[in-house]
Amino acid sequence: MKSHEKTCRAEDGFQPALIHTWRSARRLMLVLAGLLMLCTAIPCPTAAQQAATVKRYPLRGKVLSIQLGEQQVTLQHEDIPGFMPGMTMPFHVKDASALKRLAPGDQISAILLVRTTDESYEVDEIRVLHSGAVGTSGTAVQGHPLQLGDTLPDAVLTNQDSKTVHLSSYRGKLLLVTFIYTRCPMPTACPMITSHFARVHALLSADAKLAAQSHLLSITLDPTYDTPQVLRRFGLAYLHDHPEGFAHWEFLRSEPAELQKLASTFGLEYHQEDHQILHTVRTLLIDKNGRVLRTWDGSSWKPQEIVDVMASAAPGAKR
Repeated sequence: MKSHEKTCRAEDGFQPALIHTWRSARRLMLVLAGLLMLCTAIPCPTAAQQAATVKRYPLRGKVLSIQLGEQQVTLQHEDIPGFMPGMTMPFHVKDASALKRLAPGDQISAILLVRTTDESYEVDEIRVLHSGAVGTSGTAVQGHPLQLGDTLPDAVLTNQDSKTVHLSSYRGKLLLVTFIYTRCPMPTACPMITSHFARVHALLSADAKLAAQSHLLSITLDPTYDTPQVLRRFGLAYLHDHPEGFAHWEFLRSEPAELQKLASTFGLEYHQEDHQILHTVRTLLIDKNGRVLRTWDGSSWKPQEIVDVMASAAPGAKR
C-alpha cells in the first residue's frame, strides 16, 4: 500500500501543499462530526423551548397615565393570577404605537409577557374595552394635575422631625417633590423612586452651589402609618445614617384631608386596597418662583437627567 500511495502521488502529480489542504479539510470534517455528536448528546434548544422562557399572563386594568418617551403605561390593574396581586404600577409596552391609541381612564385587556430568565416583563396585545375616564372605587383621588408654568399652592405638612412646614416656605429654591409610602412592596415604585432621590441628593451634594439652591421632598401617601418617627427611620436608611442629610431632603406627612387636596394638585390617583396603597407615580420640579418647571411620570427617569435640568435653572452651578 505504501508503494502504491507513493506511485499514485508521483503519477498524479500531488504536491505537498495539496496534501496539506486535504489533511486540513479532513480534520475540519472530524471536528464538525464531533460537534454534531455533541449537539445530539446535549439537545440544542428548539424554538418551542425558547418560547417557554416567556410566560404569558392575561392582564386587565385601567390606564392612569401614558409616558410616550419611556414607552410606558401606568395601570391600575386587577389581580394577575399566578403572578401578582392587583396594584398600580408602570409597565413597559412592547409595541410603542399601541400607546397612541390609549388615553387615561381607558379600561384595557392585554397580555403580560414575563421572561423567566431575568424576570423582566412588558405588556403586549393591548385592547381597549371601554374608553374614557372611569371612576375609581374606595378613596381614590381623581387628579387635576398642575401644568407647566402653574404655581404650586401652599400646603401644611409635618416632617420627619415633627416640625411643621409650609410648601410656600421653599420659595427661592428649586424644589423636587414626589410621593411614596414606606411599606410599598413594589420594587419599581416607591423603593426605586426613593433610590433615585438618594442618587439625586448625592449628585447635588457634590456641587455646593447647586445644593444650596435646591431641596428635595418625599411626601407619604400613608399618613396613618407613616408617622414622623417612621419617616425618620425610613429616611436614615437612604441617608446612610447621616441625619444632617434631612437639611436637604425631607420626608413629610400631612393629614388625610390635606393629602387628598395635595395629591389632586399633583395629579395623583391613590386608594387603599388589601393593606396596600395603589397609586400613580409622579415627580415634579418646582422653580424658585413656585412654578412647575418639569414633570416626570413613572420611575424610569435617570437621576442625572433631573440634576442637569436643575443645574440649568441654577446660576453658578458646575455644569
